[in-house]
Amino acid sequence: RDNPDDGRFEEWICIQNPCEIVADVSVTYMLGTGENIVREYQVEPSSRLTVDVNSDVGPDQDVSAMVESETPIIAERPMYFNYRNKWTGGHVVIGTTGPKMTYLFAEGTTRDNPTDGSFEEWICIQNPSAEDAGITLTYMFSGGGTLTRQYTVPSRSRDTRDVTLDIEKNLDFSLKVESTVPIVAERPMYFNYHGNWQGGHDVIGATTTSRELYFAEGTTRSWAQEWICIQNPNASDASVTLEYHVTGEDVRTEDVNVPANSRYTVDVKKAVGEGEDVSVVVKSDQKILAERSMYFDFNGLEGGHAVKGIDFPQEEWYFAEGYTGHGNYPTERFYTYVLVQNPNDTDAEITTRSMLNNGGNILSSYVVPAQGRISISLADIPGLDNSEISVEIISTNGVSVTCERSIYFNYRDFASGGTCSPGYGV
Repeated sequence: RDNPDDGRFEEWICIQNPCEIVADVSVTYMLGTGENIVREYQVEPSSRLTVDVNSDVGPDQDVSAMVESETPIIAERPMYFNYRNKWTGGHVVIGTTGPKMTYLFAEGTTRDNPTDGSFEEWICIQNPSAEDAGITLTYMFSGGGTLTRQYTVPSRSRDTRDVTLDIEKNLDFSLKVESTVPIVAERPMYFNYHGNWQGGHDVIGATTTSRELYFAEGTTRSWAQEWICIQNPNASDASVTLEYHVTGEDVRTEDVNVPANSRYTVDVKKAVGEGEDVSVVVKSDQKILAERSMYFDFNGLEGGHAVKGIDFPQEEWYFAEGYTGHGNYPTERFYTYVLVQNPNDTDAEITTRSMLNNGGNILSSYVVPAQGRISISLADIPGLDNSEISVEIISTNGVSVTCERSIYFNYRDFASGGTCSPGYGV
């Protein structure tokens, strides 16, 4: 979209091909009008490709995308925006591997007041099925209580719902999305956080719950505010322990009780103090969902990002997006970091393979201390400055890890902020 009412949005799809053969990729765009547009691409072996969605579908469209390939690939979708000509920023999500009937979102708010700032939240539904989708939304509020709403999304199309049509202002909640046919659900949020930091973040809904959830990224430095949002969709209370893996220190713990069918929010800075880099493990006696929201001013780049917790450590991780570019604009800058968490009692030896859009590959090796984390700046790796990059991370000594990727940016001189995404684990 690019108009006075909605603002300006620029959307991209980053496709990573980690295989040794060419990947033939089909992208099907499903517009809000019900029209479908198909584009075909080839991605060279061990490389990445970036697709300009605005050029593919034209201006002023609401669009979902289905990316298909017979060769295994990874796809992410970054978006940069001037939201309604009032808040600028960007967000990113990794594609889900297929439509499902149920999605969960731990984070959600309609706060709008001088103390907390303003938040505008949307639920985006993609219905790739041949049948209309009957959608049920169940809101689970902080402290307890639920509210249900229902509507329909036509076949082979997408729908965007403003949550303030359903619930009042100044409420915190988690959400369950249920459908009569398989769908894909996302939750973009745009904000002016505490009246200071503007931006937006987005997540694909979770399709599973877990008794353990992992977050590799996290900081309580003065320029950031970190929160852990916990959703308990069960009929009984959940006893939850948060383990804080603070860099250079022993693990700290915090116990909380999350009532049935509700959400609970933890202030990480209050738990560990200011000035710490921290990974978090969330453990529960019941299967739950957790998300981590962060708001920040990173060297003058204001914004926020949110991710859902990783279900378990693995030995291989993939990221389709990554950029260290200076661009063709006077102040454009991108800073990309890969965060690796090792929750084990043994050091992890990892190798990163950075895949460039020209097919070049660069290898680097690191050690992640037991019960610790490291932060890898891609721009500091020789040969990766001013590059479009996909990344493969492999633990070479069999110690499983968790991985996230954070990017802070000033995009084309019209949007600044940051994004974060968990990797695709194998």
